[in-house]
Amino acid sequence: EELFFRREGRYRNHSFAAANAEVYANAPFMARYMDGLLLSHLLWRNHRRVLRFYAEGFLPALPESFRLLEIGPGHGLYLYFALRRAGRAAVEGWDVSPQSIQATEASLAALGQGGRATLRRRDLFADGAASGPRFDALVVSEVLEHLEDPLAALRRLRPLLVPGGRLFVNLPVNSPAPDHIHLLTAPEQVAGLVAESGFAVEAARNFPAGLYDEAKARRVAATISCAVVAEAS
Repeated sequence: EELFFRREGRYRNHSFAAANAEVYANAPFMARYMDGLLLSHLLWRNHRRVLRFYAEGFLPALPESFRLLEIGPGHGLYLYFALRRAGRAAVEGWDVSPQSIQATEASLAALGQGGRATLRRRDLFADGAASGPRFDALVVSEVLEHLEDPLAALRRLRPLLVPGGRLFVNLPVNSPAPDHIHLLTAPEQVAGLVAESGFAVEAARNFPAGLYDEAKARRVAATISCAVVAEAS
């Protein structure tokens, strides 16, 4: 994927249908992929730093009895840290992939939090997905780059938040992967996307991959994980 990106300047797959056929609907591949993503949070500096920003910067600012929803929980680490917060009212995760739901369940069980999160197989774009109770916090980590229209997804999220609710977005730029289809090339585009969808951006942090500093990562178009915290108006 990296070689293709360097040669062509784009991601290899450019539609959700292609990514679904190659990754999400391929159960053996998806199981290995989820394991790899889990390990990346130990081995990749940019993933570790985003997770720390979420656990130490985003979660402590939520009300004591919060309702939190994560879209695409995958490896389950973000839900795990939410479940560790005392006084939480409800923690929920939605995903379109049954393999991803199973991986989340397995991770939470292994970490001593089995059965404490509500996990649903649900498509954000399906009719009625935005109905039901609202949440104090929404987490969308490494999901928007998998979608053909991330702006539309962010706009679908707004009705799920209470007024003043908070959004945590983690979206990497210049990050080729088998199921990445929406390419952003600069961190400013991530914050701009969140703002364009109607959220008020409060903080934006950039975490370059590998041993790059941010200036060099920008210069050579290396991966930068971009974390944005925003508020629903």
